[in-house]
Amino acid sequence: MKTINFQVSAKTARLIGRENISDVNGAIVELIKNGYDADADCVFVKYVNPYNCVPVELSLSEAKEIFGSADSNLLAEYYSAAEGKYYLKENITNVELLETYIKSLSSIIVLDNGTGMNLETLTTTWMKIGTDEKEKNRYSEVKKRVKTGAKGIGRFALEKLSLKSTVYTCSAEGNAYRWEIDWQQFESVDLLAQVQAKIENVTTDFATVVKQIIGKDYE
Repeated sequence: MKTINFQVSAKTARLIGRENISDVNGAIVELIKNGYDADADCVFVKYVNPYNCVPVELSLSEAKEIFGSADSNLLAEYYSAAEGKYYLKENITNVELLETYIKSLSSIIVLDNGTGMNLETLTTTWMKIGTDEKEKNRYSEVKKRVKTGAKGIGRFALEKLSLKSTVYTCSAEGNAYRWEIDWQQFESVDLLAQVQAKIENVTTDFATVVKQIIGKDYE
């Protein structure tokens, strides 16, 4: 007799996360809770949303700002130039590609001054869906707060809010890391184990990283 293991589909894992986070507001609250559990005194939330929908008319400066870092053919594929402006073409195909690109220009920044994660926490606890870490350690390390999260599905708050997510964190030892994931992977893989995140060391001073992210709001 041989033994076999259960496997979790990527679709199921994503569904569990979405069912436990009702809407965008709930996702933001979940991220703020993470900061609270990490003994943060302050949580900064900023919405950057240049366009709510695909713009039908663009000035030259707007076109350069939007498509300047994109494929050079993207602007010409969807817009036609006339009288010093760009106008959205009629009856364009594959409009989903353009919509996805416009959405990628928006971002939500959540920043807190709580205790950061070290490499071991990032590669184990953070990458484990449904972890029982907060059940085993009910109190925060420094301020002994009762932790608010318990289901281990807070990662999906990021998935609820974005197509791609980037997390910067600095451990108590001063080591900084960058973690990122493309949530669209869930559409193209069968099993949760096939979804991959990237992690790398950040050598830039962490305060400089924060300044680059929030710009003039840094004080």
